[in-house]
Amino acid sequence: MAALVTPTTRTDEVFAMLHERVGEIFLEEDEARAAFSDCLKRLLVPDGGTMRKALEVVLLLESPHTAEVRPPNIRDRHPLAGDAGAEVRDQLAACKLALPKQPIGQLVHRGDKTVLRLGLMNVSQLPFQRKPYADVRCTSANSWRDYLKCMNHIRKNPNVRSYQGFKNSNSTGRRLESELNQLNDAITTDLRGRLKNLQENNPCVQIVPCGEAAAAFYTKAMVSYLPHPARRANKNARIGKGWQTLNREEKMCLKDIAGCLDGT
Repeated sequence: MAALVTPTTRTDEVFAMLHERVGEIFLEEDEARAAFSDCLKRLLVPDGGTMRKALEVVLLLESPHTAEVRPPNIRDRHPLAGDAGAEVRDQLAACKLALPKQPIGQLVHRGDKTVLRLGLMNVSQLPFQRKPYADVRCTSANSWRDYLKCMNHIRKNPNVRSYQGFKNSNSTGRRLESELNQLNDAITTDLRGRLKNLQENNPCVQIVPCGEAAAAFYTKAMVSYLPHPARRANKNARIGKGWQTLNREEKMCLKDIAGCLDGT
């Protein structure tokens, strides 16, 4: 299995890594990167309840929306704070769970005794959709637009491991395919680290992806993948290029396999 990134133990350090990495992807100057990352930090939403022991179930959602990013203090933000959280609460209550009349995210965030065995996570702790970014103004306007283009494309195409043929360009006309793939890798790596940390603290936890994007990113983060090893025998055979043209992630997976067999 591909090597998993071991995250830090402090939750704020784990999610700080993502917005800083995004700044590195879209900007070259340190000062501009810092300002860009500060803008993103206003929209970061940490996981809910995942640092607790004895969790039974964790719901894995897509990304924060407007209700989740609204609190000015980052420690007051949490997944499923709005309408979706209210719907989850209502449906669980319909299963005869005695839950207070609040969105499930609020109950998990404040540690209500009725949901101590439930955790909440987003695939991306930064929003995929544009609407939550509406009130944020960043001085690096062109890079900000590039970032939003890439996030929107990932949201619409979550199953892709390596994006090719991305036609959107930045303000200078240069195509953004490299930034898109780096952003996808950063989100996947960040999720992988948080999931590994969760499973180390709660080895028997059941992770339930909610929606296509959540399921796709869970697979990308936690399931190693290699193409079929057979090469194309003839022009009519429906066989790929085998292991001759592996991408970076696939090469890492192959090296991990060799390391396991070699005992290193």
